[in-house]
Amino acid sequence: MKKTIISSSDYELYKIPLPWSFLLKRKGKMLILSELEKMHPRFSGNCCFDTRFFLEKKQLVADVVVMEKARVAEYKNSGGLLYIDNGAKRNVFAERTLVFRLLTIFLLSMAGFLSL
Repeated sequence: MKKTIISSSDYELYKIPLPWSFLLKRKGKMLILSELEKMHPRFSGNCCFDTRFFLEKKQLVADVVVMEKARVAEYKNSGGLLYIDNGAKRNVFAERTLVFRLLTIFLLSMAGFLSL
């Protein structure tokens, strides 16, 4: 597949430290949204974000990429996967359908096996 590198002027990258209780809360997305509203001056319904979680010095951290929806659509129309160049060439704003495909194959296989 074609790889499209997003220009650094089109997105903003934030690191949000999270409490460990974040893992147990159902409304974890709301915590990230409230932090983005504080940190990103133009954050609104016109923006979308992509989040990755990781550990940094025994602290849970959310690595959040914020970009306007119109710019994301322009990049997606050019085709290929979207990447930001932050040293590790991170894939962003991609549908993570591989897990769903594997789960569907597993469920169909199990249904077929159990129907015998």
